[in-house]
Amino acid sequence: MYYDDIRLEKPFEFVRLPLRTEAHDVHYHECLEVCIVLDHEVEYRFGDTVYHGEAGDIFVCRPFEPHWGIAKEADADWILLLFSPSAVQSIPGGSTLLSPFYTQWLSVPKIPRHAPQAALIRKAAEEAVLLHKQGGAISEALRFKHLIDVLLLIYDYADKEGNRNLDRFEMDGVLKAIQHILTHSKEDVDGDSLIKASGLRKSVFYRAFRELTGVSPLLFLQRLRIQFAMDLLVRSAHRTVLQIAEDCGFQSLRTFNNQFKSYTGVSPRIYREKRARQPPHVYYIT
Repeated sequence: MYYDDIRLEKPFEFVRLPLRTEAHDVHYHECLEVCIVLDHEVEYRFGDTVYHGEAGDIFVCRPFEPHWGIAKEADADWILLLFSPSAVQSIPGGSTLLSPFYTQWLSVPKIPRHAPQAALIRKAAEEAVLLHKQGGAISEALRFKHLIDVLLLIYDYADKEGNRNLDRFEMDGVLKAIQHILTHSKEDVDGDSLIKASGLRKSVFYRAFRELTGVSPLLFLQRLRIQFAMDLLVRSAHRTVLQIAEDCGFQSLRTFNNQFKSYTGVSPRIYREKRARQPPHVYYIT
């Protein structure tokens, strides 16, 4: 398994790429990712589970989730939507649209081609790719509209077809808490504020949160802040590490350095330097 250093020149991008038949190790990255299969058969692996895919299927990847995709018999075409959570943070309700990416709401990370949302996601992605070739401010605005359309459709599918084993009342409470974290991640977020936002009893909240996300609220918040920091360390080269730590909600530089290194294996300074030197597995998506 390796870390894929995907660099987005913009907060989001639709890109059409070939999916090869060569086997490779699973990888992970901090971007949120949606894969739209355009033709041929593919396999998509998440952790130890392999899913079969055909033209029209949609795969939804959570950040830092180990995965890979491979064409079965012939090289396949697909469209990748890669984006940072910051791409939608500024719009009303934008953080709500990220819920399927940060939870196990989708028990299977695939939206099948026969689902009505799948065809609409493919249409939006293909139009976004065509708009990229045109260029210009209007085209960029329309591409952003297609990003929101895709996220709305994924949310709609999760709402209608998501994990049926989850208690709906508890899930709604946890989603409210996640929305609170995503909206206020740069502020002082504590357990009491999350419990209040969720409307659940304390014991129910912590159990339900872990069931839906796989981690504790504290670890969820830490990972989200580090994800924002990883993006800013590269995209905002003029800002100091201390400024970025403060921007992402860390109370001290020492805490930021410790948590960042614990999660990525290197300090923020080393991470920034490595990114600047263009290490292996770097893809510029422009």
